[in-house]
Amino acid sequence: MIRGERYPSKTWNKECPELADDKEIVLTITHVENEPPQEGEPSKPTIYFQESDKRWIVGPTIWGMIADIVGETDDDNWSGKQVGLYIDWSVRYGNVKGGVRPKDPKAVVSDESIPF
Repeated sequence: MIRGERYPSKTWNKECPELADDKEIVLTITHVENEPPQEGEPSKPTIYFQESDKRWIVGPTIWGMIADIVGETDDDNWSGKQVGLYIDWSVRYGNVKGGVRPKDPKAVVSDESIPF
């Protein structure tokens, strides 16, 4: 059992079983809220999805990538827009490797699209 199954997370991260084995998924945004700030940190946008109870807390770089993908610079208008999620293993946070990244949902490769 992988860590994300043993200790389920309430947020999207690299240990989510839904993204294991280089899977990519498409989710529909329901709304964006500001996460209460951590001590000494600014508040960050938190994205909620129709298909999942998990939320995604994002910083300015990821927020900008999503704005480009959905074609909307006001996150109040992101409701109903779709975004793909995948793990980018080239992302590094110090010694920690891997992070969730957004992508155009039309570019997501799902198991159903692979002809076997």
